[in-house]
Amino acid sequence: MVRGTGHGRRLGAQGRGAIAAGLARGDSLASIARFLGVAVSTVSREVAAGGGRQAYDPQARHAQARAARARPKARVLDSNDQLRALVVQGLRQRWSPQQISRRLAADHPERDDLRVSHETIYQSLYVQGRGTLRAELGGVFNGLCKPSLKD
Repeated sequence: MVRGTGHGRRLGAQGRGAIAAGLARGDSLASIARFLGVAVSTVSREVAAGGGRQAYDPQARHAQARAARARPKARVLDSNDQLRALVVQGLRQRWSPQQISRRLAADHPERDDLRVSHETIYQSLYVQGRGTLRAELGGVFNGLCKPSLKD
């Protein structure tokens, strides 16, 4: 069994090489997955993303996967002004990130570009760049998301 072929749940170059060797031998995806110690769906997605059984190239696929993982990626609230404005509007109304996320999905069911998870909103408030939304909200933020002593 080849363990530690990737980082966390990702396949590394060694794992991709093992997939290519297994495909060349005609092994099933399930047996390749067992050998690697990963789910069959992981191997199946990897082979499909690499062009299928006949076209799978582990080096090209590894380069493609690394490029897709490259950072920094544009943050959804930084790249969509309309979505950002709607989130800020909800925060100014003292809605929780969960309420904003659900409200956007309900108000704009046909617009996938106007959806955001509550985790993304929390990250924009607290994590990313010391809270990019925090600066935009100014003094309003001081009254938001404070722990309640009533609980």
